[in-house]
Amino acid sequence: MRARTLLSPRFIIGVLAAIVVLHFLATYFRWYEPSPVSAGGWRIDWMFHAVGGFWIAGLFFYASYRGANVAAPSSHPLYIGVCALGAVALAGVLWEFFEFWIDATFGALPHVTRQQGGLHDTMFDLAFDLAGGAVGTLLYLVALQRR
Repeated sequence: MRARTLLSPRFIIGVLAAIVVLHFLATYFRWYEPSPVSAGGWRIDWMFHAVGGFWIAGLFFYASYRGANVAAPSSHPLYIGVCALGAVALAGVLWEFFEFWIDATFGALPHVTRQQGGLHDTMFDLAFDLAGGAVGTLLYLVALQRR
């Protein structure tokens, strides 16, 4: 994929819109809940975390190369990659705090699906955040080197 496409606001907003629409569909159709088909029920959650990590990496590169210059574009690619993964990790941890808050606040309601499945779920969520962020970071770095 070309750097111009990856760094376009249309692409960044499009990925976010896809995440939001798919999340509402998954919530409505209860795809997050365990079922015999989903082998534990959390695989769609992992997919969302990976795509979310990819999106955060893209947002970081957009801010760095098109906007706020978070990490100077002339910096070493390793430095930029580590900063991007740091942004992904921070977003993932903040999201896990948000899920914990949702459970603590609304978890007792009968129609609310619990967000936290325990330490195992949290660790896999963070791992998939970082995996998606790593794929996004590598994709952006390669595209920017070809630029």
